Amino acid sequence: MKIILTLFFYLVLVGCSFDNKSGIWTGTEKISKKKNNQNLEPVFEKEQAILNEKKFEYKNKLRLDKKISYTNWEEQFQNKYNYVGHQEFLNQGNYLKTKKISKYQINKNILFSNNNIILSDIKGNIIVYSVDLNEIIYKYNFYKKKFKRTKKDINLLVVKNQIIAADNLGYVYSINVEENKLNWAKNYLVPFRSNIKHQNGFLFLAHEDNKIIIIEASTGNKIDELYTQPAKAVTSFKSNIALDDSGNILYLNTSGNLYSMQLIKNKIINWVLNFNLDDELIFNSSPIAVFRDNIIVTTDNTLGIYKKTGNRLWDLNIKTLIAPAVSGNVIVTVTKDNLFTVIDLYDGEILFSKNLISMISDSTNKNFKKIKNIKKIMITNNKVLIISDNSYLIEVDINNEFKITSLKKFPTLESDILIIDKSFFAVGEKNKLLKIY
Repeated sequence: MKIILTLFFYLVLVGCSFDNKSGIWTGTEKISKKKNNQNLEPVFEKEQAILNEKKFEYKNKLRLDKKISYTNWEEQFQNKYNYVGHQEFLNQGNYLKTKKISKYQINKNILFSNNNIILSDIKGNIIVYSVDLNEIIYKYNFYKKKFKRTKKDINLLVVKNQIIAADNLGYVYSINVEENKLNWAKNYLVPFRSNIKHQNGFLFLAHEDNKIIIIEASTGNKIDELYTQPAKAVTSFKSNIALDDSGNILYLNTSGNLYSMQLIKNKIINWVLNFNLDDELIFNSSPIAVFRDNIIVTTDNTLGIYKKTGNRLWDLNIKTLIAPAVSGNVIVTVTKDNLFTVIDLYDGEILFSKNLISMISDSTNKNFKKIKNIKKIMITNNKVLIISDNSYLIEVDINNEFKITSLKKFPTLESDILIIDKSFFAVGEKNKLLKIY
């Protein structure tokens, strides 16, 4: 039956549109498709010009939103929008390292809740580390001996002080830390490869075969599921989920298809966009993000803004490995060729573009060539904070002149990066928690 359903859905997708009576079976009910929307609408119409360096014209005014200071980071990518905004970060050059948190490799997804760092390792240990006490206050391992030699890739979510975990073995489970017990556990047999979202008591996550599962957060019971177009090959890219203020679920799968859906009440697919234009075997993208009803999509070859209706606002042929930083009317990225690029969020105009290595050399008066690939880019304290794979932290002032104001080298960073209460947290080399402030 599963094969029949998957084949039916695939044939519908290839047909490129739904008629008014069409539907996709999922669970026990039909999902309908909204009128006057094409399915798998091609996103890019023509090749764009190659990005070149461009000087900033000061008639253009850069505006950033007010600074945000987060006290908790209870899901991957911070919140339901996957959007972090303009953050407060001291960056005075100070840093602290804790003792080793685990003797096993740490999974990249780390969280922060009630002044505790929450993380996991490849042996399946869920670890709660107190920042105040500087020690592990809780450790739990769900897995039995038969999984002892299997590496566990675990994604985490905190919901009302409960830790939700989903792994590459197909398990989803909930832990009550205060009562030191397992609330529930379910095995869906297919590895999970997405972040986890929570909305109105339901969990949303996706299998590696691009099937979305809807789970009741309090019991772990499956409410429904939805098959989307499967990928041709398993890649390093994990499918990604975000939510908007209209209750829509936005899902970018490993085939390069972005879905906007209502899955709880109306069970409607609003629209589908295809970002894998050439139908390549391998599709890669950064996490999608929602900002003021705009959806930001960054693939290997393009950066674009789309309205929540699915309409394209603009797109540019920009090759980058990272999600851009966004605030106010500004979107900032660094390309694969190390071009530091500032774009007008609303019309896609390139406002400034210059080689990052040249910018550093100009500011330091040295021939600087130590920066490798860029790992992360954020907007902090009216500046752009760039973090390289080899753990250089670079600050670029974008208020008056595009100049490097700070360049610091820190220990290697092995995990996701969180900024909490003006301080920077990540797991560094030798599994030591690093705090930069």
